[in-house]
Amino acid sequence: MYSSFSCLRVAFCLCLLALLCAQPEPNPAQAAQTVPAGRTNGSSASKAAITKVTSESMVYNSEARKVTFSGKVKVVHPDFTLTSARLELYLAAPGDSSAAGASGGGKADNNGLPMNAGKVEKIIAHTGVRIALPQNRLATCEKATYTVRDEVLRMDGNPVLFEDSNKLSADVIFFYLTDNRSEAQGNVKVDFESKERK
Repeated sequence: MYSSFSCLRVAFCLCLLALLCAQPEPNPAQAAQTVPAGRTNGSSASKAAITKVTSESMVYNSEARKVTFSGKVKVVHPDFTLTSARLELYLAAPGDSSAAGASGGGKADNNGLPMNAGKVEKIIAHTGVRIALPQNRLATCEKATYTVRDEVLRMDGNPVLFEDSNKLSADVIFFYLTDNRSEAQGNVKVDFESKERK
């Protein structure tokens, strides 16, 4: 039999998963005008955007404030879509205003769990990472770290950024979501498509 602590822990994980994955389906007639909460069209600055994570399994570590997703992980963020084999999602401490949608106060839900338990601080994706970015860009790497506070995506482990037929590779590639720009460091190589001469 499960102890009441185990039941509470399972209930917490289910509530956390519901917070992370719940997103209302948009009305098809309004889909082109749907804007995530706290955003305006053309702006990526928001602290209340919904991020949806799906995977084959999930483990929550309350002491580390970490959720580990494994197997066919997919993250749908308003500014990118990411897939990987494994992903660690770090949650902000209660009252930390730097996390996405974080709010102060320690209000609890009906189960006695903190309402702000699901505020994302950082996401780290591992192994076979693929990221679809704005303006027809695609990135691949072995490790990607997204920090909510500055909205920066850092790609390590043979990172490559594709834009149309152009290709950028380096030791580390940063993608700044608020500015929609990239920066590469170490062993930078760029392949540009050039028009054929007649």
